[in-house]
Amino acid sequence: MKANQFPLLLHAFFHDWLVQQRNVSHHTVLSYRDSWRLFLRFVAAQKTKSVARLGMDDLTAVEVLAFLKDIELVRKSSIGTRNCRLSALHSFYRFVADREPLAAAQCAAVLRIPTKQAPVVEVRDC
Repeated sequence: MKANQFPLLLHAFFHDWLVQQRNVSHHTVLSYRDSWRLFLRFVAAQKTKSVARLGMDDLTAVEVLAFLKDIELVRKSSIGTRNCRLSALHSFYRFVADREPLAAAQCAAVLRIPTKQAPVVEVRDC
């Protein structure tokens, strides 16, 4: 896949898919946008590239897992927040898998990353 396909895919995901086709709420779009902003900045820092130079080849399951670990350990976010970020990434990779056959294996690898279960807190009667 050409590196210049990524910006077109991301634009189509937000504008054509989320807003026009799926009609998701404005809050969902903002949440997904924030997730992608954090993910792209994280990967750019890891790869020592600018965000503008990132391509699909840079956004593999290894980077997604590292990003999710960073969210939990460095940013000290909850498992719920981690799962919300993963949901935004999963949605994009499902979108790409339908439109870009050459990225199918890469998308499948990301889509296999499971959500994490939060510990269940027992409620005790006093």
